[in-house]
Amino acid sequence: MVNFLETKTPSEKYLTKRGVEIRPVAGCVVDNQIIGHAKGFNRVMKRGIREKLGDDIFIRAEQSKISTDLNESSLLIKPGSGVTLGTIKEIIQARGGKELSEIWEIDKGGNGDIKIWKIPTDDTAHPPGATIEFWYRDDLGEWKRRLTA
Repeated sequence: MVNFLETKTPSEKYLTKRGVEIRPVAGCVVDNQIIGHAKGFNRVMKRGIREKLGDDIFIRAEQSKISTDLNESSLLIKPGSGVTLGTIKEIIQARGGKELSEIWEIDKGGNGDIKIWKIPTDDTAHPPGATIEFWYRDDLGEWKRRLTA
């Protein structure tokens, strides 16, 4: 699909996390012809996306609660871990957002990775639905998700 913005909306981020590629076109200068081509292209692409991801994918995307804003009330940073809010904001940006309904319990692993327990409820006892992500800085200083712990 195409859009006219350099940044993605929350619903576009939701779609991107599910494998839909969003490409900005034309920057800030558009005319009726460019808009018409984009609408036609998106109309065709939306049919394919619905077939692949379900008829309600765009409704789910609009209702998504993915945010790149830092909501400190949903972050539990282990005291003494040395993990800063700035680091967490960088990781949120690198991963394309954070579900607002998740609580993150954050610690630093023995190898220096940032360990994030993603808890889908306010029960911080690591319920069965909790998952763990490990993040590290690569040689260029960019945050990357470690595929194995």
